[in-house]
Amino acid sequence: MIRTDFWLRARWVLNAATYLGLVMTAVIWVGLLWSEYNSTQNFLTVTREHGKNLASAFEESVVRSVSEIDKTLLLLRARYLFDPQHFDIRRVATNPLYASDLVKNAALIDANGIMVNSGSAQAGQRFDLHDREHFRTFLEDPSDRLYIGRPILGRATNTWIVPFARPIIASDGSFKGVITLGVDPAMLTRFYEVIDIGKQGRITLIGEDDYVRAAKGGDRNIVGKKLNPPLWKSHLDGDSFYAQAFDGVRRLITFRRVKGLPLIVGVAFSEQELMAGLLHDQHMDDFVAAGITALILFGIVLNAQHRRRIAAAQAAANASEAMALEKSRELEITLEHMGEGLMMVDGDRKVAVINHRAVELLGLPPDFIHGQRPFADVMSCLWAQGDFGRDGEALDPKVREFVKTGGLGEIGLYERTRPDGTTLEVRSVPLAGGGFVRTFTDVTERKDSEARIAHMARHDELTGLANRVLFRERIDQAIARTRRTDERFAVLLLDLDRFKGVNDTMGHPAGDALLKITAQRLCRMVRETDTVARLGGDEFAIVQTSVESRADVERLCSRVLDAIKEPFEIDGHGVDLGTSIGIAVAPDDGLEAEGLLKNADIALYSVKTAGRGSWRFFEPAMEAQAQARSALEQDLRHALPAGELDVVYQPTIDLDSKEISGLEALLRWNHPRRGLIMPAEFIPVAEDTGLISEIGEWVLNTACAAAAQWPASVRIAVNLSPVQFKDHGLVGTVKNALARSGLPAKRLELEITETVVLQENEPNRVTLQELRALGVNIALDDFGIGYSSLSYLRAFPFSKIKIDQSFIRELGENSESAPIVRTIADLGRSLGVPTIAEGVETPAQLRLVRAAGCKEAQGFLFGRPVPASDVRAIIARRKPVTVHAA
Repeated sequence: MIRTDFWLRARWVLNAATYLGLVMTAVIWVGLLWSEYNSTQNFLTVTREHGKNLASAFEESVVRSVSEIDKTLLLLRARYLFDPQHFDIRRVATNPLYASDLVKNAALIDANGIMVNSGSAQAGQRFDLHDREHFRTFLEDPSDRLYIGRPILGRATNTWIVPFARPIIASDGSFKGVITLGVDPAMLTRFYEVIDIGKQGRITLIGEDDYVRAAKGGDRNIVGKKLNPPLWKSHLDGDSFYAQAFDGVRRLITFRRVKGLPLIVGVAFSEQELMAGLLHDQHMDDFVAAGITALILFGIVLNAQHRRRIAAAQAAANASEAMALEKSRELEITLEHMGEGLMMVDGDRKVAVINHRAVELLGLPPDFIHGQRPFADVMSCLWAQGDFGRDGEALDPKVREFVKTGGLGEIGLYERTRPDGTTLEVRSVPLAGGGFVRTFTDVTERKDSEARIAHMARHDELTGLANRVLFRERIDQAIARTRRTDERFAVLLLDLDRFKGVNDTMGHPAGDALLKITAQRLCRMVRETDTVARLGGDEFAIVQTSVESRADVERLCSRVLDAIKEPFEIDGHGVDLGTSIGIAVAPDDGLEAEGLLKNADIALYSVKTAGRGSWRFFEPAMEAQAQARSALEQDLRHALPAGELDVVYQPTIDLDSKEISGLEALLRWNHPRRGLIMPAEFIPVAEDTGLISEIGEWVLNTACAAAAQWPASVRIAVNLSPVQFKDHGLVGTVKNALARSGLPAKRLELEITETVVLQENEPNRVTLQELRALGVNIALDDFGIGYSSLSYLRAFPFSKIKIDQSFIRELGENSESAPIVRTIADLGRSLGVPTIAEGVETPAQLRLVRAAGCKEAQGFLFGRPVPASDVRAIIARRKPVTVHAA
């Protein structure tokens, strides 16, 4: 009796519906587990690749920082060797040429290990550093190389620093000491500030001695600690790996050796933070699957009870059947609400189950949802609509054979892209009896995201051009080709001229638009085998491959200059730019990426100092010229505080009264070693570095203060640089100079060049009007040699026109000079503006300028520039030259 009851109950439970429910449950959980496993693997793959990309970018950041530090070391050492007696590292270290936000302290250690010169120690304070490793290293082996030490507590600064050092070797080869820079460890990891690796993420800079030079992230400070065990030594192939750190946090870590340096960079992500979002999504999927499973099991239980009721009473059959159908509909709804397409094929190769999502993803006709079609019909439809290409060529080779044999078998997992661009992830799970369950997931968005991440790691976000990382890779590729085939190539560095003015006057959106157009023009100028990159700001670069001769490079430079010179249309305004190009050619100028970039940068600097708007090839002499100009810039920065600048005064003569009508203030530089330096040599440097505003203000204050002591009939003339007009405080500077000195505005004469007027921008016009409103006189200097035009003489009421001295010097020698001088004097007379003849040196020249109608004259004939202390004496004499000499 008991045995009979058991089989009755078994027959209620074991039936087709139960089997279907169990199969569906298995399909759901197998599919879910496959999905979770695969999504986890894909996520880790993307994360590992991201870690490798960040490690590469961190490496690039470290290389730039170390290059900047080493450049500062080399410049400091060169400056010391040039003049050891006057070398003051405290003064030199404040110069922007040498100073860097990376460096906390610079110090000079003599051959006995005594720190004799430091940027942070008090004057005269000395420390014994003979026990420091960076000193002992070079004492034992003074060969010239860059030393990067372990973090130490600086004795001068009492803060943690990473020492960078180079030896000081005299010309006779003897060891003279060590020049060292103390670098803030935090500054070596500035890269951390621009990336997001989570709260528990960490970036680390490690020396080959296993000691940590710098680190950011995590809860514990490990700077100066020794890694034990040194995991990086077994994982330097760039692949990421999981490891549990000393702080108990398990992280995904990527190590990468810094090219050319004894350093290793590490990037680590917390596994918990990485997996948080993925685990949350998987838990939600598990919850949904559990609910579906519960519904299926619930249906099985109900179906068993239904069959029991059928056995108990035929009268309840209809009600039980209705309930079973309802549960079947619930299962169908569950299948239709799945985010994935699902198809189950039985052992007879018929489609037992297929949901609408599968029909939609595969592009099958709608009627495929009904009935049990042969699986061969599905494959025929896919072939007909071109899912696999003409002969399966759109598929991976192993998938191609699988599809061509009918799509049966156990291939497991693969991806394919449909003709409409949709990327499907296909999973197959075999079933007992020869059938299988196949799921289809749309992974298009994920694949696009992966492609975008890969693109962003090597391309500039604004212009779409190659960034520094990709540009360096292209240079390395070109170097490899050169070593294999002797193919020459060129590295071009471009710097846009006058771009800063666009940002200042039109705003950064206009500047961004200008950079995009520039990128497009540059791309049109090169071949497909060349690479155009944006390195940052308004800096662009080109790798030109297959260079036969310098003429190839010159033709490219000519095309680029012409393209950039074409006017830009930005927000309805015309904008004119130019560009300067520095060129290094491989292998002539080197066969290392860093050396080529450095040489191209030196050539670019040479172009910019020579006037911009052109190109130059690197020459070894340029490096010395660049260092000489840098030294001049450095000295000029200290010239004003050191009292090396002086103002002298040259008289101007009224040709009617033959008396001094005014004096012109002229700047001189009394260099302690080079002697007297004339303005023509150092004023361009002051303009390029922005020092002209400070120097110009000092000259104006000095000249006004001196003129206030002169007779009221004598004016003072002061030259203004075009660069000073970019300073919005110029009018206020003139007001303050007049107020401090008490000099009446009508006795001040400001001399400007045609450049200021020819710029024809509204700020310059407004500034000129405001200066004239103060009551000062505005004189047009060097008239006749530039782009002289009556239009700006009409547009602005100048107080005086100064005829350039080149015409005066040729009077009596060049037949064309006298008519030009006479014409300018007649022009001034017709406009009611007096004219001054500059550079009068002989009585004959004086007679000719008086005959031409000039009202005033200036030159060595009337007196050379004199110091302020001699001005009152020459004014008192009243007659600088005898009357009959004219």
